[in-house]
Amino acid sequence: MTAHRSGRSGFRALLAFGTFLAAGAALIRRRFRQDMAAHAARIAADSLILETPCGRIEYGEEGSGVPILALHGAGGGYDQGLLLASWLGEGYRVIAPSRFGYLGSPILGDGSVQEQAAAYTGLLDALGLDRVAVFADSAGGPSALQFALDYPERVDALVLISAISTLRPIRDDSSGPPAALLTDFVFWSALTVLPDQALPAFGVPSEALARLTPAEHERMWETIRLMQPMSRRMPGMNLDAVEQSKPAVEALPLEQITAPTLVIHATDDSLIPVAQGQHSASRIPGARLVTVEYGGHLAAVLDSVTEQVKEFLSGIE
Repeated sequence: MTAHRSGRSGFRALLAFGTFLAAGAALIRRRFRQDMAAHAARIAADSLILETPCGRIEYGEEGSGVPILALHGAGGGYDQGLLLASWLGEGYRVIAPSRFGYLGSPILGDGSVQEQAAAYTGLLDALGLDRVAVFADSAGGPSALQFALDYPERVDALVLISAISTLRPIRDDSSGPPAALLTDFVFWSALTVLPDQALPAFGVPSEALARLTPAEHERMWETIRLMQPMSRRMPGMNLDAVEQSKPAVEALPLEQITAPTLVIHATDDSLIPVAQGQHSASRIPGARLVTVEYGGHLAAVLDSVTEQVKEFLSGIE
């Protein structure tokens, strides 16, 4: 009798534990779906679509003043471009396209940086803009460099922050976000459960966090959070990977770029090493190189970086 009761008690305990796990899983799924729906609504709310001679382009636009073409990095979209440029404050009209394969922008033509540069001209033509300052972050670097080469008459200034240049290989190892992290649920889970522990996968050493101000830390996390849902950005990330592996891109004649250029890169960037910024600055005539000691690949969040960009642009206006 005692053994029978013990068995029934054990079964009830196991059933209760299973019910607890099932309820927890249901809550997690609900929270995940709610967050993905919120991100989808956010993206749709500010998305603008233009049909240009080059094809369909999605973009976002904010502010008034000096026109800036903001080119986002890997995992971004027009939303990330608007965010990065927003830290400059008032006095700027920010035009932020979703690069090929990101969010609502399809991959046009062969998807090359030459095609992307041509698409930027189509966007600017449709908006009635003859000239812009170009602000490029991370994987937005190659198409920004190509745009400055192919359409020099349209570029008032070029700002490259943590940007990929034409130096190959990009880094000496395969470090970077693991493929498993770049799925909607796993990415969301990492940001929800272990946020700061996920940062090294995005080129930000853990040591850099202690040096950030609260405002800089929040900007860093806002930049990462805006990458959701990751699935809507993967076609663009895959295209970037193809473009960045092309050895022929080394032949880009950066010495022919005529736009005043500011290059900013953190020495502790483990995703896109500072050698990329050094390469751009050494090849582009008159380019100014600013290196910062911390901030990693997300050094754009730093107050000091924002001030450097604003000072540079004020001298161009």
